Amino acid sequence: MAQRLLLIHRYFWPDSPPYASLLRKIGEHLASDGHDVTVFSTQPSYKVEIENLKRPYHERIGDLDVRRCRLLPERSRAAWLRAANSVLFAWQIFWHVLVHGGRYDIVMCSTVPPVLTGAATSLGCRIRRCRFVYHAMDIWPEVARLNNQLSGGLFYRLLRKLDTWNCRRADAVVCLSDDMKRTFCERDQALEQNTHVIGNFELPSYEATASADMSDLAKPDGAFRVLFAGNLGRYQALQDVITAASLVRDDRIEFVFVGEGAAKDGLVRQAKELQVLDRNVFFLPHQSVTVAKSLMRDADVTLVTLSPGVSSVAYPSKTLTLLALGCPLGVMMEWDCELSRMVRDNGLGFAVANGDSQGLADAICGLADSPGELNQIRDRVAAYGAKHAVAEAVFPAWSKLIRQLVTSHA
Repeated sequence: MAQRLLLIHRYFWPDSPPYASLLRKIGEHLASDGHDVTVFSTQPSYKVEIENLKRPYHERIGDLDVRRCRLLPERSRAAWLRAANSVLFAWQIFWHVLVHGGRYDIVMCSTVPPVLTGAATSLGCRIRRCRFVYHAMDIWPEVARLNNQLSGGLFYRLLRKLDTWNCRRADAVVCLSDDMKRTFCERDQALEQNTHVIGNFELPSYEATASADMSDLAKPDGAFRVLFAGNLGRYQALQDVITAASLVRDDRIEFVFVGEGAAKDGLVRQAKELQVLDRNVFFLPHQSVTVAKSLMRDADVTLVTLSPGVSSVAYPSKTLTLLALGCPLGVMMEWDCELSRMVRDNGLGFAVANGDSQGLADAICGLADSPGELNQIRDRVAAYGAKHAVAEAVFPAWSKLIRQLVTSHA
């Protein structure tokens, strides 16, 4: 039975965070299943470092009806401004669902902005009797506590209670890994019943051209490139990667960081202090999806790193893009987390424990000296990615979830 769906996220295509494009792809798939799909979002504004072209406040993108609300202009990373817009966006979500809720059968929101988005959507759905799907890209406030953005005080406990309430009120909670599902169940074992694991998939590219000018970015002849592409933020433990780079004495090996983020300035300072900046550590600004994918294919090892504990509350979605592109993986996070086990069990690269900079340096040097092994890893990654990381492998789970929601409320 065709449903009227509302998908909510602070950032939507053509904005730059991965979920902005992933949500478009999910919406397009659900529309192809015969559902009427509306997206509620804002103007592109995720990265202040790049040009964010304004979009119509109401537009049709393929089969998707996209509606964007107004927020305060964000021309800086000022914390107060982002907080104010988080509150304002939550209010506009609630108002939209309250006023227009009769148009929708199922409403899905992500966890951006965290906690408030879920609370506003949940409350609006409860009043208008819409089914509510909570799509957890990460788990707040636990992720903020792990990164020392929040202590374990009263404010943290209040946020955790509110987000647990969001999950209890949801008809379905969707998370990205079994590690994340366990974290939800540690809050409340009753969440086991309505929590579903549906992973993400290769980041789609909606750019007009599929070609990329790599003349100034391609790997130099004879170089062994280790690439980190994505958000240079607080959760990635990239200071340990810089340390690893300082331990590598092989002139062939270069470490390239592509992207922007709150930790970038500190990483540049660290690289300068260790005297590796522009020696074997290089920083490139944010790139288009097409260029970023070309850089990934060109790299010898692509890194996926997380700070201690973060694997239990988040899953780095770029992993699926790397797998789909056949990129050997270098993972630094908990030894027993789902992602580390996947890499080890399937021979997709190497995995080292959190903070093991020496182990990371040794593993990279070992692969640089073993081109035959590296080619075998590429073959295994390509086969695994074709089976697990492409959109076609994930979409049946989304179709099934919608069918289950329809059946359970028939």
